[in-house]
Amino acid sequence: MAQTAALTGNVDLYLHVRVLVAIILGLSVTRLISGVATLIQHPGRTPIWSVHLGWVAWALLNVVTFWWWEFRLSFVQQWTFGLYAFVCVYASMYYFLSALLFPSGSR
Repeated sequence: MAQTAALTGNVDLYLHVRVLVAIILGLSVTRLISGVATLIQHPGRTPIWSVHLGWVAWALLNVVTFWWWEFRLSFVQQWTFGLYAFVCVYASMYYFLSALLFPSGSR
């Protein structure tokens, strides 16, 4: 009975982590795609560099890969605040990278 309650709590906590990470990664994908759309809509506003587009493609691939890998976090037996904070900060770094690739002043 206690083990079942612990596993149920683990699933609930995992769902909480999954939702938060999905929101952060979704914001990253949105920022990257809207940045590329801005480059396409206004090609003369900012110069288009192949290295920048390569970084954008790399970042988008990494965000999507991490989002897929996130499902493996369901196998974590015991969540601690440190692990929770690490996963949240790790996902936030993808948003930070997206913000560096497409700063808000460049739109």
